[in-house]
Amino acid sequence: MNKTGRIMREHFHRVAGVYRGIRVTDPEPVEEIKRRVRVKNAKGMDLGCGTGRYSEKVIEALKPGLFICADLNQSMLFQARKFLRAGKYNQPSCLVSKERKLPFKSGSLDFITTFNAVHHFKVTRFLREAAQTLKPGGWLFIYTRTPRQNRNTIWGKFFPQFCTKEKRLWPLFKMRRQIKKTPGLKFVGAKQYVFGRATGWKELRKFAVKKSYSTFSLYGKKEFVAALRKFKQKLQMRFSDLNRLHYTAENILYLVRKT
Repeated sequence: MNKTGRIMREHFHRVAGVYRGIRVTDPEPVEEIKRRVRVKNAKGMDLGCGTGRYSEKVIEALKPGLFICADLNQSMLFQARKFLRAGKYNQPSCLVSKERKLPFKSGSLDFITTFNAVHHFKVTRFLREAAQTLKPGGWLFIYTRTPRQNRNTIWGKFFPQFCTKEKRLWPLFKMRRQIKKTPGLKFVGAKQYVFGRATGWKELRKFAVKKSYSTFSLYGKKEFVAALRKFKQKLQMRFSDLNRLHYTAENILYLVRKT
């Protein structure tokens, strides 16, 4: 495991218990997924499920006959198990899995989802595994953010080095090209979203200090403190009232089908 991998493992172990309170869950991509998956009692999985925030939404929308929540981090999976069982869902299985080798038979799943996690994957291997695991006509949904979209966030605009630290995001053209190069996969389209957000400085500071984005864990301690101070200064220059900050967040949903 390389240095970034070790940092990410420690990051998700630390934030697992508070992750649901420091991240926003967007319903719009799940609504799009519901429109695409037309199979009754579909079999699917959410890879990189984290604490199961989006897994919950997918289960509610699709009511799958079989659903697997998979993540590499045991602490995040523990939270997912606890939450989903408390919600009395159709008891999805939670398992540890790498994106490079999915533990399913060939052609066994109707759909695979991954939300805000693909930048942690070895993407080319993940796409090959997805193509192998999906049934003909099955769907792969990748919800993520491009580097351009990252630059347009309030963090990308005002938090020092946020975009230069985050080098794992794939541009749209590169992801589309890689999907098209993967045998058995068809690039259907990409749906882009722009969300309006409104919050105050205290909330943003909490998100940063609690490391709501794993990018924050790539800063050294002193470096992060200095960046946070500069972030506030930049916001004060741009906004007249730090208690009422209005900005946008952007994401993209890749629609991919097994041929």
